[in-house]
Amino acid sequence: MLSKTKKSAIGAVVVVAATGMMAPGAFGASQYKLSPPSTVITASETSQHLTSKGTIDGFPITVTCTTVTVKGKTPADGMVIKASVNPTITGCTDSLGGTDTVKTNSTNGAWKLAWSSPTAAAVVIPKAGATFSSSFLGAACTIVIAPSGTAKLKASFNNSTGVVTVTNQALPVAPSSTSSCTASSTATMNLQLSSSPKVSVVSNT
Repeated sequence: MLSKTKKSAIGAVVVVAATGMMAPGAFGASQYKLSPPSTVITASETSQHLTSKGTIDGFPITVTCTTVTVKGKTPADGMVIKASVNPTITGCTDSLGGTDTVKTNSTNGAWKLAWSSPTAAAVVIPKAGATFSSSFLGAACTIVIAPSGTAKLKASFNNSTGVVTVTNQALPVAPSSTSSCTASSTATMNLQLSSSPKVSVVSNT
């Protein structure tokens, strides 16, 4: 028969395995860290411009922005970069003929770039992390991005080039409380960011 001590140890292993509470470093993001550590980086848009598609007042609209910049510092040991200042999104126009303004904020938390493996990442937008307006639509229509809570846009990651790519990800949107326009509940976003200095995912061992 097994001793009481051995039975307890086996029971603990079963509980840990059943709940997925593996020891740090066993699998997933804890296996990795970002390199270089503790370094200020700038993630900026590549030649593939940010695009977002949705509908406003029933009309299809495509927004294109030529400049996106996110600045932050890689952690000493970890996989998340928090934006140190509000990201900038400029050079925006839309398919209705308007010149657009995107204002970002961190009132409800920081914008983040997060990695889960050498091939997978995400752009994390805090609740109400940005607003969109168009000269074509006027002051009566302001669209809030991620109106109800944090939005996580899944992305692929090229560990050789340090490029994060968001492809056709659903982004929650809604008119502001003072707007008289209507909008689809989601927009589809495409975005590609390249980091300088180049960020890569390396083993945490």
